[in-house]
Amino acid sequence: MNRQSGIAMHNSAGHLDIRETLDGAEFVALLLDDVSFRVMDASRGTCAMLGYSIELIRECSLFDLAPALNNREFAKLLKPLHHGTAKSVTLRASFVRAGGGRFPALCRIEHVTAADGACAYSLIALPSDAENPGLKLAELMDLVPNMIYARDIYGHYLLANRATAEAHGTTTEQLLRGVFTPTHRPAEEVAAALAADLAVIESGKPRVNNEEVFTDARGRRRVLQAVRLPYRPSGANHPAVLVVTIDITERRDAEHFASMASHDLQEPLSKVQAIGEMLRRTTGGTLDEKSSGYVAAMTDTTRQMQELIRDLLDYSRLNYHGRPAAEVDVSLVVMEVVAAFELRVAETRAQIHIDPLPVVRADAGQMRQLFQNLFSNALKYRREGVAPEIRVTVEKTKDRLIVTVSDNGIGFEPRYAEQIFEAFQRLHNRAEFEGTGLGLTICRRIVERHGGRIRAEGSTGKGARFVMEFPASMVV
Repeated sequence: MNRQSGIAMHNSAGHLDIRETLDGAEFVALLLDDVSFRVMDASRGTCAMLGYSIELIRECSLFDLAPALNNREFAKLLKPLHHGTAKSVTLRASFVRAGGGRFPALCRIEHVTAADGACAYSLIALPSDAENPGLKLAELMDLVPNMIYARDIYGHYLLANRATAEAHGTTTEQLLRGVFTPTHRPAEEVAAALAADLAVIESGKPRVNNEEVFTDARGRRRVLQAVRLPYRPSGANHPAVLVVTIDITERRDAEHFASMASHDLQEPLSKVQAIGEMLRRTTGGTLDEKSSGYVAAMTDTTRQMQELIRDLLDYSRLNYHGRPAAEVDVSLVVMEVVAAFELRVAETRAQIHIDPLPVVRADAGQMRQLFQNLFSNALKYRREGVAPEIRVTVEKTKDRLIVTVSDNGIGFEPRYAEQIFEAFQRLHNRAEFEGTGLGLTICRRIVERHGGRIRAEGSTGKGARFVMEFPASMVV
């Protein structure tokens, strides 16, 4: 979700990316875990201002970056946000630069909640007047390459950055003079945007990750991902809406290309597999052993390619697609997954134990794929001569919903606990166990899209456990 200076970006499992939206901005922007204050994400401006890599920053807590802050005092400062009695708090902090210098800043902190229920704190740290007295909000906004603007209930622009003006083929001054009529945009497009603005103004609730079409002054049709936030400028008589967008046109084009390419690749592969199966049936066992091996290799390789293409497409869709969050009965989803594995469960004599699971706000399709991948692994990586045993347990704390899927299979060495989530990282060769090496990568992406995190635990010959921690706010 996002607000920057009043606008912060929340990156939770596929939501708007803080680094992409604030790319090039000359200030610190952090997304913090609402319990540990660990850095979940940061803008590229943060890396530039402090001199650290994004990877290193993600390993830090806020107190590593600004050691003068007191953990207890900081938590006390945030209480009004936690209790909902304030929308934001401010404080002064001094961040440590990589070279040993200091970055004194005025910080604005907000408690943000995405449509999928993920909770976090957004922290925007602007240079204090002592270090850069000439830097103003308008100048900061103009550094952002995405449209940022605010409009009131009548459609008047109250603020707009340079990117907004350029997209409309005009100047910021012209936009702010009154009601600007964008003659280059279709009427229905303008009406839809104004209706979305009005919905946020009237409800007083943010609208996160809304997707809309925008025709710019050059006639280019763009696809935008927008976040709308209730906004009331100081001294204003009427409420307004603050809008921050990301241009995702290239993403959509790439996704469309991937979808078309996968379809075009699947068709000849299906024909090759069908020919192989037909050859196997029509020869009626008359082929010698070597020729039969060639046919088997052809059909098996073709099937593996089809699986790989399907998994790659699934992973690609996770980055851009996702149904709006809805109420999902996780118990029902897991039972549907078990039913889909009915034959394999019977063949392996697997025992499955499932705790009562809650109803949550989530993407039902992605929840189904998550448990399908975990159950598939548990049934696949079983010990020779031992019936698989799969358990799904749940624990709810004040801040977290913890769901664990465990099995009694072959397990893995603890040193591989992180590697198994990386794309195409297989601990076993294909001759031992089939698969594309994307199943757990997809699982991690799904969990992260829902504001959670997943970790693997296990040891060789003693099974594996996959522990998923989601925000407690997901539970209905």
